[in-house]
Order: sequence, then structure tokens, then C-alpha cells
Amino acid sequence: MAFPATCTLTGTFYDSSGGTGVRGELTITPTSELLNASGSVIVGPVPLVVPIAGGTFSVHLLPTDTAGVLPAGWSYAVVEQLLLSPSSPVMTRSVYWVKPTGTGTVDLSSLTHYTTQP
Repeated sequence: MAFPATCTLTGTFYDSSGGTGVRGELTITPTSELLNASGSVIVGPVPLVVPIAGGTFSVHLLPTDTAGVLPAGWSYAVVEQLLLSPSSPVMTRSVYWVKPTGTGTVDLSSLTHYTTQP
């Protein structure tokens, strides 16, 4: 079986003034080991670290509505680590869950951010 079609998850992060893109990274992890219909693993629950440069990122992910992928109802856990100011070594950290669907480009800001795993 060929790997299923992916979606492109994109996003933008700005500093508190809203004008400057920040640096950092997202750690995106499927909440389950994902199997095809024959029981073969197609995606493990392995963290994917995505750099944020100039405030933007882009990453290809398996959509959560991909037909034939088991178990049903899985999502991605997302951890944000952002450097909000060049003079501040403090990284903010935010954890939430998202469910990107479809095979096009999906902006992170358009997805529902769940505070607990859906």
C-alpha cells in the first residue's frame, strides 16, 4: 500500500506587538499508532519537531480523516515552544490537540484547539 495523501499544515506566530514573526518550534505527535486496514503501521506515535523561522512553519501530515486508517478518532498533540523576544531566553509553552482534515493546505489558526484530547 502506498502512503496515503497528506495535508500541509501551516501557521504564523507573531510577538506580542503582532508585527514581528517569532522563532521556535512545534512538536507534533499523533495520539495513536496509526495502522492501515491490513494492520501495518503507517505512522508511529513519534514526535515530529517542526522549526518556526521568521514566524512561519509548514509541515506535511497525515489528515485525521484519512479513509482506512485505524484507530478512528485520533488527533495530534501539539506543543509550542516560542521565543517571544530576542532579549528573553524564556520560551512559552502551550499544549493542545488538533485534527487537520482533507489533503489541501490547512492553517493551524483555523483548527479547533482542544484543551484535552478529543
